[in-house]
Amino acid sequence: SVRAYRLAAKPKPHHDRSLMLYAVLLLVLLARPSAGKISVTGTSFSFESTAANFGMEFELDKDYDADLISFDNEDNPYFCNRRELDERPSANDNETTASVLPSSNNNGTAARPLALLVSRGGCSFEEKARTLMKYNENSAFPVSYLIIHDNRPFATSRLIIMGHEGESPPKDINIGLNFIRTSTGLILQKALDAGQDNGGGERRGPLSNAIPIRITMDKLSP
Repeated sequence: SVRAYRLAAKPKPHHDRSLMLYAVLLLVLLARPSAGKISVTGTSFSFESTAANFGMEFELDKDYDADLISFDNEDNPYFCNRRELDERPSANDNETTASVLPSSNNNGTAARPLALLVSRGGCSFEEKARTLMKYNENSAFPVSYLIIHDNRPFATSRLIIMGHEGESPPKDINIGLNFIRTSTGLILQKALDAGQDNGGGERRGPLSNAIPIRITMDKLSP
């Protein structure tokens, strides 16, 4: 009968559970770490952050240590054009080599990866990453991570997952990108500014007093 056919055609409960389990496993496989924290090494300061859905993929619950720096670039803090970099370490400039690094090994290279703090705005997140990659091509001390702080008022600032241009994530970007709130960016920038002031009103190089940080992603997102 028609009723018997409908009963026979009804999926079995264990079949539904298998499909659900398969879907969950697929989401886990496609997911990448997306949220965690940035801590200031040696202190109790820790700030929430999110990772981009492109660029270097952070491993879950792995610590990434780096020295945070910023460029003295008040006219355009958005890091959207390489020509806007007023201060940058150069392989041909003896004053911006190992002597101004907070730490270096015997070969005169940075002992820890570098992270650059910049503001949101001015261009896409992908363009900022590509600007940093161009900068790294001619830098004695390439930067591994881009820490982008929000530029909206404190009351409306929130964490977001930074997206890329186009439909598919670019495969050639090897920079790790993290997003932080406006208030976090202000705290970190003030600490960097204080370290770069030599007390006489003159500015020192961007590597003169970097802040040691630790990046840890502990949440997944598809």
